[in-house]
Amino acid sequence: MEGTVNLTKGSIGGQLFRLSLPVIASYFMQMFYSLTDIAWLGHYSNEAVAAVGTCGIITWIVESFSMLTNTGAEVTVGQSVGVSNSDDAKRYIANNVTVATVISLFCTIIVFVLSRQIVNLFLLEADIASLSNSFLRIVSLAFPFYFVSTAFVGSFNGAGNSRVPLYIFGGGFVLNMLLDPLFIYGFNMGSDGAAVATLLSKVIVCLTFIYVVKIRKILFNGLKLFTKIETPSLTFGSAVDSIITGGKQEFEERFMPILPYWRVSWLL
Repeated sequence: MEGTVNLTKGSIGGQLFRLSLPVIASYFMQMFYSLTDIAWLGHYSNEAVAAVGTCGIITWIVESFSMLTNTGAEVTVGQSVGVSNSDDAKRYIANNVTVATVISLFCTIIVFVLSRQIVNLFLLEADIASLSNSFLRIVSLAFPFYFVSTAFVGSFNGAGNSRVPLYIFGGGFVLNMLLDPLFIYGFNMGSDGAAVATLLSKVIVCLTFIYVVKIRKILFNGLKLFTKIETPSLTFGSAVDSIITGGKQEFEERFMPILPYWRVSWLL
Protein backbone atom coordinates (compact mmCIF):
# COMPACT_ATOMS: atom_id res chain seq x y z
CA MET A 1 0.00 0.00 0.00
CA GLU A 2 1.32 3.43 -0.95
CA GLY A 3 2.67 5.66 1.82
CA THR A 4 2.70 2.91 4.46
CA VAL A 5 5.46 1.08 6.29
CA ASN A 6 5.26 -2.68 6.78
CA LEU A 7 5.83 -3.24 10.49
CA THR A 8 5.36 -7.02 10.31
CA LYS A 9 8.79 -7.70 8.85
CA GLY A 10 12.09 -7.63 10.70
CA SER A 11 12.77 -7.34 14.42
CA ILE A 12 9.69 -6.43 16.49
CA GLY A 13 11.77 -4.37 18.91
CA GLY A 14 13.52 -2.53 16.10
CA GLN A 15 10.26 -1.77 14.29
CA LEU A 16 8.63 -0.47 17.47
CA PHE A 17 11.65 1.69 18.22
CA ARG A 18 11.69 3.20 14.73
CA LEU A 19 7.95 3.87 14.95
CA SER A 20 7.78 5.25 18.49
CA LEU A 21 10.88 7.44 18.63
CA PRO A 22 9.66 9.97 16.00
CA VAL A 23 6.24 10.00 17.70
CA ILE A 24 7.77 10.90 21.06
CA ALA A 25 10.02 13.54 19.51
CA SER A 26 7.07 15.11 17.66
CA TYR A 27 5.05 15.54 20.85
CA PHE A 28 8.03 17.00 22.69
CA MET A 29 8.35 19.62 19.96
CA GLN A 30 4.73 20.64 20.49
CA MET A 31 5.44 21.16 24.18
CA PHE A 32 8.41 23.38 23.37
CA TYR A 33 6.28 25.99 21.57
CA SER A 34 5.29 27.69 24.83
CA LEU A 35 8.73 27.19 26.32
CA THR A 36 10.30 28.92 23.32
CA ASP A 37 7.88 31.83 23.66
CA ILE A 38 8.69 32.17 27.35
CA ALA A 39 12.43 31.96 26.72
CA TRP A 40 12.34 34.84 24.24
CA LEU A 41 9.92 36.89 26.35
CA GLY A 42 12.15 36.46 29.40
CA HIS A 43 14.23 39.36 28.10
CA TYR A 44 11.16 41.45 27.25
CA SER A 45 9.08 41.72 30.45
CA ASN A 46 7.96 39.70 33.44
CA GLU A 47 4.33 40.52 32.66
CA ALA A 48 4.63 38.98 29.19
CA VAL A 49 6.14 35.80 30.63
CA ALA A 50 3.32 35.53 33.18
CA ALA A 51 0.72 36.03 30.46
CA VAL A 52 2.13 33.33 28.19
CA GLY A 53 2.57 30.93 31.10
CA THR A 54 -1.06 31.39 32.12
CA CYS A 55 -2.36 30.89 28.59
CA GLY A 56 -0.13 27.85 28.15
CA ILE A 57 -2.22 26.03 30.74
CA ILE A 58 -5.43 26.88 28.89
CA THR A 59 -4.19 26.01 25.42
CA TRP A 60 -2.71 22.67 26.56
CA ILE A 61 -6.07 21.68 28.04
CA VAL A 62 -8.02 22.71 24.93
CA GLU A 63 -5.54 21.05 22.58
CA SER A 64 -5.85 17.79 24.52
CA PHE A 65 -9.20 17.35 22.75
CA SER A 66 -7.25 16.79 19.56
CA MET A 67 -6.49 13.34 20.99
CA LEU A 68 -10.00 12.36 19.93
CA THR A 69 -9.10 12.35 16.26
CA ASN A 70 -5.42 11.59 16.78
CA THR A 71 -6.09 8.33 18.61
CA GLY A 72 -9.05 7.54 16.38
CA ALA A 73 -6.90 7.91 13.27
CA GLU A 74 -4.06 5.83 14.67
CA VAL A 75 -6.34 2.90 15.49
CA THR A 76 -8.67 2.93 12.49
CA VAL A 77 -6.00 3.65 9.88
CA GLY A 78 -3.70 1.10 11.50
CA GLN A 79 -6.40 -1.56 11.35
CA SER A 80 -7.17 -0.75 7.72
CA VAL A 81 -3.52 -0.87 6.73
CA GLY A 82 -3.17 -4.16 8.56
CA VAL A 83 -5.79 -5.77 6.32
CA SER A 84 -4.52 -3.92 3.20
CA ASN A 85 -7.76 -1.95 2.80
CA SER A 86 -6.67 1.45 1.49
CA ASP A 87 -10.26 2.56 0.77
CA ASP A 88 -11.23 2.23 4.43
CA ALA A 89 -7.99 3.93 5.49
CA LYS A 90 -8.73 6.94 3.27
CA ARG A 91 -12.31 7.06 4.55
CA TYR A 92 -11.15 7.06 8.16
CA ILE A 93 -8.57 9.78 7.49
CA ALA A 94 -11.17 12.05 5.89
CA ASN A 95 -13.60 11.38 8.73
CA ASN A 96 -11.01 12.21 11.40
CA VAL A 97 -9.92 15.39 9.63
CA THR A 98 -13.54 16.50 9.36
CA VAL A 99 -14.27 15.77 13.02
CA ALA A 100 -11.06 17.58 14.02
CA THR A 101 -12.17 20.64 12.05
CA VAL A 102 -15.60 20.73 13.66
CA ILE A 103 -14.31 20.26 17.23
CA SER A 104 -11.55 22.82 16.77
CA LEU A 105 -13.88 25.47 15.38
CA PHE A 106 -16.15 24.98 18.38
CA CYS A 107 -13.17 25.34 20.75
CA THR A 108 -11.94 28.43 18.91
CA ILE A 109 -15.30 30.17 19.18
CA ILE A 110 -15.68 29.34 22.87
CA VAL A 111 -12.17 30.44 23.86
CA PHE A 112 -12.16 33.54 21.65
CA VAL A 113 -15.53 34.78 22.90
CA LEU A 114 -14.99 33.87 26.56
CA SER A 115 -11.27 34.61 26.75
CA ARG A 116 -11.68 37.43 29.26
CA GLN A 117 -13.85 35.33 31.56
CA ILE A 118 -11.41 32.42 31.34
CA VAL A 119 -8.42 34.63 32.15
CA ASN A 120 -10.26 36.24 35.06
CA LEU A 121 -10.40 32.84 36.78
CA PHE A 122 -6.69 33.23 37.52
CA LEU A 123 -7.15 36.52 39.43
CA LEU A 124 -4.24 38.16 37.64
CA GLU A 125 -3.13 41.75 37.91
CA ALA A 126 -4.83 44.04 35.42
CA ASP A 127 -1.87 44.44 33.06
CA ILE A 128 -1.09 40.70 33.02
CA ALA A 129 -4.77 39.87 32.51
CA SER A 130 -4.93 42.23 29.54
CA LEU A 131 -1.85 40.64 27.94
CA SER A 132 -3.21 37.15 28.64
CA ASN A 133 -6.57 37.97 27.07
CA SER A 134 -4.93 39.29 23.90
CA PHE A 135 -2.49 36.37 23.67
CA LEU A 136 -5.23 33.79 24.21
CA ARG A 137 -7.45 35.24 21.51
CA ILE A 138 -4.67 35.16 18.92
CA VAL A 139 -3.54 31.64 19.84
CA SER A 140 -7.13 30.34 19.78
CA LEU A 141 -7.17 31.05 16.04
CA ALA A 142 -4.52 28.34 15.66
CA PHE A 143 -6.72 25.59 17.14
CA PRO A 144 -8.22 24.46 13.79
CA PHE A 145 -4.77 24.16 12.21
CA TYR A 146 -3.35 22.29 15.21
CA PHE A 147 -6.30 19.88 15.45
CA VAL A 148 -6.17 19.06 11.73
CA SER A 149 -2.40 18.56 11.96
CA THR A 150 -2.75 16.11 14.84
CA ALA A 151 -5.38 14.19 12.86
CA PHE A 152 -2.83 13.85 10.07
CA VAL A 153 -0.20 12.81 12.61
CA GLY A 154 -2.46 10.00 13.80
CA SER A 155 -3.05 8.97 10.19
CA PHE A 156 0.67 8.79 9.41
CA ASN A 157 1.36 6.95 12.66
CA GLY A 158 -1.39 4.47 11.89
CA ALA A 159 0.21 3.87 8.50
CA GLY A 160 3.54 3.21 10.23
CA ASN A 161 5.14 6.31 8.73
CA SER A 162 5.93 8.39 11.81
CA ARG A 163 8.94 10.17 10.31
CA VAL A 164 6.93 12.53 8.11
CA PRO A 165 5.14 14.18 11.09
CA LEU A 166 8.51 14.48 12.85
CA TYR A 167 10.04 16.36 9.92
CA ILE A 168 7.02 18.65 9.55
CA PHE A 169 6.69 19.39 13.27
CA GLY A 170 10.45 19.90 13.44
CA GLY A 171 10.23 22.48 10.67
CA GLY A 172 7.35 24.22 12.45
CA PHE A 173 9.31 24.31 15.69
CA VAL A 174 12.35 25.86 14.00
CA LEU A 175 10.10 28.37 12.23
CA ASN A 176 8.54 29.37 15.54
CA MET A 177 12.01 29.90 17.03
CA LEU A 178 12.91 32.21 14.14
CA LEU A 179 9.62 34.14 14.10
CA ASP A 180 9.52 34.75 17.86
CA PRO A 181 12.35 37.34 18.01
CA LEU A 182 11.13 38.93 14.77
CA PHE A 183 7.65 39.67 16.11
CA ILE A 184 8.53 40.10 19.78
CA TYR A 185 11.48 42.46 19.31
CA GLY A 186 11.57 43.35 15.61
CA PHE A 187 7.97 44.55 15.54
CA ASN A 188 7.95 45.26 19.28
CA MET A 189 4.73 43.26 19.76
CA GLY A 190 5.76 41.53 22.98
CA SER A 191 3.51 38.65 24.01
CA ASP A 192 1.21 39.32 21.06
CA GLY A 193 4.21 38.80 18.80
CA ALA A 194 4.84 35.40 20.38
CA ALA A 195 1.20 34.53 19.78
CA VAL A 196 1.40 35.57 16.12
CA ALA A 197 4.59 33.54 15.67
CA THR A 198 2.88 30.48 17.15
CA LEU A 199 -0.18 31.01 14.96
CA LEU A 200 1.85 31.35 11.76
CA SER A 201 3.98 28.32 12.61
CA LYS A 202 0.95 26.11 13.17
CA VAL A 203 -0.69 27.39 9.99
CA ILE A 204 2.44 26.51 8.00
CA VAL A 205 2.60 23.06 9.63
CA CYS A 206 -1.02 22.35 8.71
CA LEU A 207 -0.60 23.58 5.14
CA THR A 208 2.52 21.43 4.81
CA PHE A 209 0.55 18.36 5.86
CA ILE A 210 -2.11 19.18 3.28
CA TYR A 211 0.56 19.68 0.61
CA VAL A 212 2.25 16.39 1.47
CA VAL A 213 -1.05 14.49 1.47
CA LYS A 214 -2.84 16.09 -1.48
CA ILE A 215 -0.06 17.25 -3.80
CA ARG A 216 2.84 14.92 -3.05
CA LYS A 217 0.44 12.05 -2.26
CA ILE A 218 2.88 10.55 0.24
CA LEU A 219 0.13 8.86 2.25
CA PHE A 220 -2.58 7.60 -0.14
CA ASN A 221 -3.64 8.46 -3.67
CA GLY A 222 -7.06 10.04 -4.13
CA LEU A 223 -7.41 11.04 -0.49
CA LYS A 224 -10.26 13.43 0.37
CA LEU A 225 -9.79 15.84 3.24
CA PHE A 226 -13.43 16.22 4.22
CA THR A 227 -16.43 13.92 4.23
CA LYS A 228 -19.76 13.34 5.90
CA ILE A 229 -19.08 12.53 9.54
CA GLU A 230 -19.71 8.90 10.34
CA THR A 231 -20.87 7.38 13.62
CA PRO A 232 -17.95 7.30 16.11
CA SER A 233 -16.29 3.91 16.34
CA LEU A 234 -15.10 2.09 19.44
CA THR A 235 -11.88 4.11 19.26
CA PHE A 236 -13.86 7.06 20.60
CA GLY A 237 -13.70 5.48 24.04
CA SER A 238 -9.93 5.12 24.01
CA ALA A 239 -9.54 8.70 22.81
CA VAL A 240 -11.80 10.01 25.56
CA ASP A 241 -9.82 7.98 28.07
CA SER A 242 -6.61 9.65 26.82
CA ILE A 243 -8.19 13.07 27.25
CA ILE A 244 -9.43 12.29 30.78
CA THR A 245 -6.06 10.89 31.83
CA GLY A 246 -4.12 13.82 30.37
CA GLY A 247 -6.58 16.36 31.72
CA LYS A 248 -6.43 14.85 35.22
CA GLN A 249 -2.63 15.03 35.21
CA GLU A 250 -2.68 18.59 33.88
CA PHE A 251 -5.16 19.63 36.57
CA GLU A 252 -3.21 18.02 39.40
CA GLU A 253 0.13 19.45 38.31
CA ARG A 254 -0.89 22.95 37.30
CA PHE A 255 -4.25 23.84 38.83
CA MET A 256 -4.15 22.26 42.27
CA PRO A 257 -1.30 24.50 43.57
CA ILE A 258 -3.27 27.68 42.73
CA LEU A 259 -6.76 26.38 43.41
CA PRO A 260 -6.89 27.76 46.99
CA TYR A 261 -6.45 31.26 45.56
CA TRP A 262 -9.37 31.03 43.18
CA ARG A 263 -12.72 32.55 43.98
CA VAL A 264 -14.81 29.57 43.01
CA SER A 265 -17.74 30.10 45.35
CA TRP A 266 -19.93 30.77 42.32
CA LEU A 267 -19.39 27.17 41.27
CA LEU A 268 -20.83 25.80 44.54
